Amino acid sequence: MNCFKWRIYSKKLIVCVLALALILGSGFTSFIAYADNATNEQGTGFSDVEGHWAKDQVLDWSEKGLVSGYDDGTFKPERGVTRAEFITFVNRAYGLTAKAQLDFSDVSPQDWFADEVAKAAAAGYISGYDDGTMRPAAEISRLEAAVILYKLLRLASLENESWIDGFNDSGSIASWGREYVNSVVAEGYFSGYPDGTFKPDRVITRAETVALLSKAVGTLYNAPGTYGPEEGSQTVAGNVTVSVSDVTLQNLVIEGDLFLTAGIGDGDFEAYGVVVKGRTIVSGGGEDSVVFYNSSLEEVIVYIADGMVRLVAKGDTDIGNIVLQSGAYLQEEGLTGDGFGNVQVQMLKPGESIELEGDFDWVSIETVVEVSITGDTRIGELEVSGGAEGTKIDTERGTVIETLTLDSATDVTGQGTIKTAYVNTDDYSFDKEPDEVIVDGKKVEEEKKSSGGGGGGGVEEKQVSAISV
Repeated sequence: MNCFKWRIYSKKLIVCVLALALILGSGFTSFIAYADNATNEQGTGFSDVEGHWAKDQVLDWSEKGLVSGYDDGTFKPERGVTRAEFITFVNRAYGLTAKAQLDFSDVSPQDWFADEVAKAAAAGYISGYDDGTMRPAAEISRLEAAVILYKLLRLASLENESWIDGFNDSGSIASWGREYVNSVVAEGYFSGYPDGTFKPDRVITRAETVALLSKAVGTLYNAPGTYGPEEGSQTVAGNVTVSVSDVTLQNLVIEGDLFLTAGIGDGDFEAYGVVVKGRTIVSGGGEDSVVFYNSSLEEVIVYIADGMVRLVAKGDTDIGNIVLQSGAYLQEEGLTGDGFGNVQVQMLKPGESIELEGDFDWVSIETVVEVSITGDTRIGELEVSGGAEGTKIDTERGTVIETLTLDSATDVTGQGTIKTAYVNTDDYSFDKEPDEVIVDGKKVEEEKKSSGGGGGGGVEEKQVSAISV
């Protein structure tokens, strides 16, 4: 095709697209605005943000390629945001790419927002309505945005604190959303208006969305590389978010939370000499990926939507408390610090597994899970709570559990050493008997015999020969 013919074809194509936009109206122009963001940024010179309270955040995000304006050079900061648009803002900010299967009656694979909805569903921060819809074209309220942020940031419910009672209109906050609003207000992500109201049903604007997510994201590292000084230390106020793989942080003191997002995928992340005073949320990384060296972390929360992440503590690393909400492999390697302290297993999906290798003070299993204890691991206390019925624990030879407490049905296999087992359930089994077994507060002297045939080994049964009180 020669150049002259191509120009004629291009002009015809543009005329057709513009005609289609006029026919379909604002919905189609919204599609153009969002679909075009990644490849045709409008720049930072928006004509309608000068003097606006969110100017700095809007321009900052525009420079980072996270938002763009409209063809007329405006940003429209006071324009309301739909649910689909809000989700798109979130996905870009956190670098989310993994997609779940679409299961909403009002989202078609052909919709411009279909991929964004699939990413949000995979990340676990949207679930739709009871009628099976997602309502992508509906404008999103401040209350709904608060719920999404709560789920996205893995915030906890504040049972004994009420931060929303101070709003004049606290009674208008729906009962189903009060705990979410309470937490996001307590963390400083949401605030009220000068008249003392929260306005839960008010539609959130584009400016408010950028300001809200900018505060949540904090300092964003969305390109591979090493960040932080080679010597000394640098303090970062607020949160830090890493949304891509192959990022190394060094010599940083993070005053807020550290977010390792699902945008990391199965890639790598390393931290050297990093102190996190808030929480560390691990939602990205694969089986060989997240390493902390000479670092100090107050609390780590692991939630991987799909798969298992490996967390390694090396050198003088101290991790106070770790909460596992999905599968993980915790490993201590060449450790001179305290390493992993307390581990709470709170699986959100059944059938997942964890592996522990190192020296752990206390491990609490609160939901059913398969546990592998490997290497020369030592666990001070391991507790299986009443809500973890069906848990399986496999211990390699050479591992040691000082104290094991079973409050629900549990199978313990392998040849690891269990020094003392407190059993408060009728349904349990051990391949290798603990040195001491206490059932319902009474010490049990056991004789073991092997039964089963067929030449393939058997199962061990227990007979009570004496009970000493």
